[in-house]
Amino acid sequence: MEERVKRYKSLGHVVNLVTSIERSYTASAITFTDEDLKGVHLPHDDPLVISLQVNHCQLGRVLIDGGSGVDILFWEAFQKMGLEENQIRPSAMPILGFNSHRVYPKGVVRLTVVAAERALLVDFLIIDSTTSYNAIMGRGWIHRMQGVVSTLHQQYLSACLKGTNLEEDQEKPQVTLDTLEQVGLDDADPTKTVLVSTKLSEDERQTLIRFLQTRMRTFAWTPHDIPGIDPSVMSHSLNISNYFPPVKQKQRRFAPEVNQVI
Repeated sequence: MEERVKRYKSLGHVVNLVTSIERSYTASAITFTDEDLKGVHLPHDDPLVISLQVNHCQLGRVLIDGGSGVDILFWEAFQKMGLEENQIRPSAMPILGFNSHRVYPKGVVRLTVVAAERALLVDFLIIDSTTSYNAIMGRGWIHRMQGVVSTLHQQYLSACLKGTNLEEDQEKPQVTLDTLEQVGLDDADPTKTVLVSTKLSEDERQTLIRFLQTRMRTFAWTPHDIPGIDPSVMSHSLNISNYFPPVKQKQRRFAPEVNQVI
């Protein structure tokens, strides 16, 4: 029994190893204001989901979870990233899930995560589980990045090397509604319109419009244009537990003035 314990300890991997952080930069105050709420629909209870550059791959649907003590990369994402299984190191450390069940990872893989002008080596636990996320970044990575998470503002800020605040999903030039113009593609049907950037040159604008006009049949202008989608391509399902059978609710009756509003 003692030998078995020693063997498991040798296979185990300390993921939440706390080390001293070298302050090679000047950390400034990180604050959130009402200006950061622009574009956020309130009220909401959404988690913070961003995209990160992980091992030369732009990984989307990354959950920033301050309640997680480990960084997790899910098996499906691991495979799609083109990583080799020989990169995985064994680990005997189980994870206690939300339902108090133990989940044993496939192992640990060390990958480079690039964010906020820094590249950090992160040890990910590989979990084979069905989820809507590709990865989960926990407290260890957040603290090493000297970051602050605000799910209300839907932002993650951290001190960059120059000592300024930098949003994790780094700012990229975006075309906003005030820089778009509505352009009709079909003179016979004024409802078939698209939004085109006003920052395009006239030649670029005309070239784009001609291209869209030649591809008009690829757009679904009305629900009648998409009579059906093969379930092998996409299907919709309700995430309802089989332990809860459907219950038919009683018909609700409203006052006549309320029915008119409805």
